[in-house]
Formats: sequence, structure tokens, C-alpha cells
Amino acid sequence: RSAFRAAMDHPDVRAIGVSTLDKLIGWWQEEICEAHQVGSMSANIEGVNLWNELRKRVETFIDVSKNCGKLFVVAAHYKEPKLDKEGKLVISHNIDAPGKLGSLICSEADLIGACSKSKVGTKMQFKVSFVGGGEVGAYGGRVKELEGKEIILPEEKPWDAIVAACSSLEKKTEPAAAKAAGKGGK
Repeated sequence: RSAFRAAMDHPDVRAIGVSTLDKLIGWWQEEICEAHQVGSMSANIEGVNLWNELRKRVETFIDVSKNCGKLFVVAAHYKEPKLDKEGKLVISHNIDAPGKLGSLICSEADLIGACSKSKVGTKMQFKVSFVGGGEVGAYGGRVKELEGKEIILPEEKPWDAIVAACSSLEKKTEPAAAKAAGKGGK
């Protein structure tokens, strides 16, 4: 947590990664339970809604991440869809978070990528898919240059492929952002 705060405050840090969202939410749940001296988020406390407190923390996290001027990459597990006995969808693919928090987070995300691996010949191939639907649900993305794309991660330095994709976006958006901030632009 102290590393997160230090990264937020440091002007040279341009990107922050959170791995994983479920761990972060677990910390918040523990803090809330400790603050109210209960053992579970399901505890009944007169006049207090523990789940609303958790939602407020998630909303604050979203606001901070969107307004801090840094790239936030949040890794999260997703829930597998569940069907009832008649085959009707009961739980759709979503971020693994309590209640409707997964939908809230997804609706605020600029881009959702599904990481996966598959065997290609004798080797494992890893990729990040920004194709809407399927594993990433129906949320899509607001970054047009990556929407509908898949990035194959090479064995050596796999995150260089992500950095390259983000760098190309930065070059395209930097002049517009500079111009909007009154710093010229091209």
C-alpha cells in the first residue's frame, strides 16, 4: 500500500499496475471489517451498510485512477458464466468482484483485455485480446486503436508488446493533449 501511494505521488511514474483487483478488494474488506470489529462483510450492524462502504472505496479508486494522469493497468480474474437447469444464463462473464462491483469497474474502464494462453505446436502462446464479447464480456473499450485487436506476447520480454502498443497510442494522442492543455501541439 505504501508503494502504491509512493507511485501515485512520484512525478516520474507514468504507469501503475495493480495485481490483482480481487486482492485489493480483499484488503478493503479486511479494513472495513476491522474498523467495525466484525469478522465478515455480511455482519449486521445497525445503521451501517458494510457493502456500501466497499462500493465507496471502489468508486474512489476509480476516480483516483481516472484523474491522476497515469496509466492504470488492473489485472483481475473473471467469473465463468453459470447456467441454471434450463440452460438460462444466471451469471455472465464478469470481473470477479462482489455484487455489482465488477460491472461498475468494467463500465468505467477505458479498455478491457482478456489474457489467455493456448498451445501452438509445442509451445505455449500468450495473448491479450481486446475483442469484445466472449471472455471479456460486452463492455468493449474506448481506445479505438486497440479495439478488436489481439496482441501476441513474445516469450522474451512479453510486456514489450504491450508497451509498444501503448507507446504508439501515446505518440498519436500527445500532440492533441498538449494542444488542449495550451502547450502547443502539432
